[in-house]
Amino acid sequence: KTKVDSNGTTWVRWVVRRHHFDWENPVHIHALIDPYSNIYMQVYDKMDSWGRTLIYDFDRYFDMCHFSPLREYVLTLRIDRMTCAQIAVAVKEKFGIDYTENYISTILAKEIPRTMAAVVKKHRLLLETPPQHRKACPRCGRVLPLDPLFFGRNKNRKTGYASACKDCEKLRRIRGGQSVNDRRSKDSAVYEVPQGETRN
Repeated sequence: KTKVDSNGTTWVRWVVRRHHFDWENPVHIHALIDPYSNIYMQVYDKMDSWGRTLIYDFDRYFDMCHFSPLREYVLTLRIDRMTCAQIAVAVKEKFGIDYTENYISTILAKEIPRTMAAVVKKHRLLLETPPQHRKACPRCGRVLPLDPLFFGRNKNRKTGYASACKDCEKLRRIRGGQSVNDRRSKDSAVYEVPQGETRN
């Protein structure tokens, strides 16, 4: 659904109806991983089908997550119908990392679906949230929704959220307390503004 406000700005609102796939529900995403290959083969040449849209959205959201090569490898092998035990062996051979079968299962059943669901929600909030419910991060300049997905909670501040966004806080911790602005010129390739977000 779309709505045009008094300023001429068009806002998008997503509506999830009963019995429809909910991209913000990790359980739904997990349920799609195992049958992915079968659905893909059945709807590959049916571009206007619901199944083809589902597969397209899965690929799109997965790309937006920027998972590590290891996580991508695990998911690819699962889509290729390998068991968790087989995937654990393959991960050991390719990356030299010992993952148990149970941990592989956790990655597929919880970690990947939860991360994807959070990314989808962030994407929706970036499209839907009106200006009065957004806040500019003083470090990166992005204007983001006032939501725990973007800003950490801080009850001592008027807005109830931290001053800087979570991405900037994460970068600050990684750099040992050095601010984003101090090294932006050196690390411009590391810190990029996600598509759909704006700077002041």
